[in-house]
Amino acid sequence: MLNLARRIRALILDAAGVSSRAQVEDAVIRLRAIREEMRRVAARQKELLTLSRKHERRIAHLAAANRQLVERLGNPRRGIRRQLRRHDQNIQAVLRRLVLDKPQSLTDYLLTGRFGILSQNEEDGITLALFELAGAGDRRFIDLGSGTNGGNSGFLARDCGWSGMMVDASDGRVSKLKKRFESPSVVAVQCWITRENVNGLVAQRGFTGEIDLLSIDLDGNDYWVWDSLDAVAPRVVIVEFNVAFGVNRAVVVPYDPTFDRHRYRERCPYYHGSSLAALRRLAARKGYRLVVVEPNNINAYFVRNDVAPELPEYSVTDGGRTDTGSPGKSSHGPASVYRTLEEEDLPLVDFDVGHEASTGP
Repeated sequence: MLNLARRIRALILDAAGVSSRAQVEDAVIRLRAIREEMRRVAARQKELLTLSRKHERRIAHLAAANRQLVERLGNPRRGIRRQLRRHDQNIQAVLRRLVLDKPQSLTDYLLTGRFGILSQNEEDGITLALFELAGAGDRRFIDLGSGTNGGNSGFLARDCGWSGMMVDASDGRVSKLKKRFESPSVVAVQCWITRENVNGLVAQRGFTGEIDLLSIDLDGNDYWVWDSLDAVAPRVVIVEFNVAFGVNRAVVVPYDPTFDRHRYRERCPYYHGSSLAALRRLAARKGYRLVVVEPNNINAYFVRNDVAPELPEYSVTDGGRTDTGSPGKSSHGPASVYRTLEEEDLPLVDFDVGHEASTGP
């Protein structure tokens, strides 16, 4: 029996690749060492995985910080680059007042007085110069499409003591308007403006009859809203127009109470609003005349015909300002824009033919 046990033990050891008890003990020690090393490797892998996740979060944080820095430095509409451009414009405004002789015309007086404190471009100075000529009246305004800066009335409300109503479609923007401007004399209202609701909107807040300034910047239905608004009789109207449509054609995007220009951005980013010629026709029908266009070709100023009669009608080709395009607009000219609209089957109301027409040049 003893010999049989020894033979069985020898067979087992041989199958395990060892031939003695000492080798078994050595193998066990090696096995324990391997297990310990595996444990250490697993622990290191876990540590490296945790570290990797920390690095990933750190990298994501740095990427976000980098995007914010690029936004602050490089965005021409906001941030440091925008601030530097605004400061440069305002320094130029001061220099114009200091060194220029008396302007040759009242139109030149409006344009050389331009500066921007809160307005999108340099409308603040033009507006102030215009009311110096026309008289400020009761200093009441309505600003439709105020954004977060108060639109074209922010400077008047904050620094000049005007009263009025600022309206925007965005809850977030209106929240900022309330923090910046709202007071006993200035109200900020959230509303998606249409030609059906605009009269009730202003009348409910007590703005009926004569006011001094109406500003419309809706990026879409500007023409149609002004056309419908009769609850007030503004002395001055500032309306955004679409310079991409050129100066010769009287065209406007068809009315749609839900119009949103962002829906058409991929098809044609210039599909919104109306041409300056269309606004001039509307203004003439409502008893207003165009007196100036700010140099960036974004906003047009109309004055009621009984106000400041010494201010002449503005020529849309003065200084080549409104027929050469502008920064941020089409670099290919109106003909290219109209071709794109035709290819994309995007209609326009063409007042030169009296009805909705094709968009060919």
